[in-house]
Amino acid sequence: MANHSTSSARVSPQHFSQTRWSLVLDLRHPSADLAARSLRDLSQRYWYPIYAYVRRSGHDAASANALCLAFFAYLPGALAEADPRGKGRFRDFLLDRMNAFLRDDWRNYQSLIAQQGLVPPFTPEQLESRLAAEPDANVTPTQAYHRSFALEVLSRSLRRLAAEAAQGGRNAMFEVLQPFLTAEPVAGQYQELAQQLKLPPMVVAIAVKRMRQRFRELAEEELLETVASPADLEAERTSLARMLSGHSE
Repeated sequence: MANHSTSSARVSPQHFSQTRWSLVLDLRHPSADLAARSLRDLSQRYWYPIYAYVRRSGHDAASANALCLAFFAYLPGALAEADPRGKGRFRDFLLDRMNAFLRDDWRNYQSLIAQQGLVPPFTPEQLESRLAAEPDANVTPTQAYHRSFALEVLSRSLRRLAAEAAQGGRNAMFEVLQPFLTAEPVAGQYQELAQQLKLPPMVVAIAVKRMRQRFRELAEEELLETVASPADLEAERTSLARMLSGHSE
């Protein structure tokens, strides 16, 4: 990430009383509507990492789509008794649940699909297009899953950053400077960007620095939803940085 760590201010243990595994906790909400929205959000976030894992495990596209739909319908029950304490990273727990699901006869859970009212968040064409665009088709299923999980964190963070820019009337600046969230400009490029934006080069450099800082903060907020302790958060920071630099888990 162009030598930019995802780490920001250290988070105290008290923060985890509200944030630990918040996705799982929301699934247990007594309001059926809120629980259903939480399931839709969770499937939107993690459908592709699970899909990539299943496809890299040897299943064809049709089977992978059916497995994902049944898995996310099964997931609320599987998570009903999950305790964030001692569970570590949510992505590891989710993969463990998927492996248990695959060992079982997944057809047993097809009736849950209608009960949950679950609809795939992506079309088969969208999923296959993304899979075909992956840079390395020879990665293991586990590597594909973890990399996709990390990219989902960054994608959500980027969407939130773009929304903040739009709300603040900075759309044009965001579109021009977005490529430099994860890459350093070459010599003289700040001057070119400054001319394009009609701003002094120093203002452009400061804007890039602030965008990067906010991007890191948003990525950390996303990670906080999936860990159970400060140690887990630090491990996720390190893992995310490694995967962004091209190293596998």
